[in-house]
Amino acid sequence: MNGVSDESVVALSTNCAFLGDFMIIIEGNHGVTEHGIGLLLRNRPNLETLCIGYIKNSSSQITIANSIRHAKALTYFWLCAMQVSDELLMTITEAIKLPLELAIGHCKSYTVLGLLSVLSNCLTRFDIALLNFVDEDIKLFFSKDAGKLTRIDIILDVVGENDIPLPKYHKIKILRLDSGIISGELVKQFGFTFPNLEVLELSLCQGVTMEGIEAILKSCKVIRKLILKGYQKTMIIKPNSDLPKVRLKVLKLATSCIDDEALDAISRKCP
Repeated sequence: MNGVSDESVVALSTNCAFLGDFMIIIEGNHGVTEHGIGLLLRNRPNLETLCIGYIKNSSSQITIANSIRHAKALTYFWLCAMQVSDELLMTITEAIKLPLELAIGHCKSYTVLGLLSVLSNCLTRFDIALLNFVDEDIKLFFSKDAGKLTRIDIILDVVGENDIPLPKYHKIKILRLDSGIISGELVKQFGFTFPNLEVLELSLCQGVTMEGIEAILKSCKVIRKLILKGYQKTMIIKPNSDLPKVRLKVLKLATSCIDDEALDAISRKCP
């Protein structure tokens, strides 16, 4: 794979008229640059899925940002371990009209303003790592209209005291938070913010409490899947909880500290 180059990508895009999905993620890549991906986008406007990682900048005038508008059929775009500019995110907002799933992992250079430009436009799913964002950025991110979003996947770092006044997002069905330090109070707030949640994941999130989980199960009456990987408490709800019956169909507790008493308590709330 070390021989993959811009020329290889361009040849593929030129000769494969029905190319719909393209993925290239090569750690240590030195041959494929934004120039090659830009030409791919221009040559294959029917591309539906594009997953790219470790793509280098180049001196070419052809970039991903000024080529993305050619991707008329794009519905899934994944960027990993590369420079992602606010210009690119804003261009996505202007150019992509179809419902889009966007994933950004371990990328640099963009700001919360770039994220906000795509958040309220065409996105139906947003997968992002907010590892280098300060509290004020995260507050701003969560305070805006979510547009067509039905799913948010976030890898967090630390979210201060979590005193974030959030609007209601009625369309959000799936919320996944991973590897963050959050409080039970924020979990409670999520219950009011995302009242129609069907899937909630709080994997490896330190600070999540039994009270927070119980509160969100009371507020979100249609949750059917709860994932608490690495949950550090022994109980999910109180043994004598006044929680009404819930609609849980899936409960995942890998590497958690849950005991038999906790399982008995939650099982009594599942019809």
